[in-house]
Amino acid sequence: MNAARLDFLKELANIGTGHATTALSQMLQGKLFQLVVPDAQMLPFEELADFIGGLEQVVAGIFVIISGDVAGHMAFFITSG
Repeated sequence: MNAARLDFLKELANIGTGHATTALSQMLQGKLFQLVVPDAQMLPFEELADFIGGLEQVVAGIFVIISGDVAGHMAFFITSG
């Protein structure tokens, strides 16, 4: 994937995160939230452990399989530190 496509996906994620943050704020009667834009990387699955800090690093993650007109997969990980 080239840099322009990755930038497009990052911007798409930023827009979606902004909408989700606004909706959550409205559901919680106007509580304010700070939006922090995460880093996005495209890397082979084999490099994931090193990227997040090694095999012993504790993480929470979501793996999504995308099907239909656009097929693929996406993973989202949050580290403890």
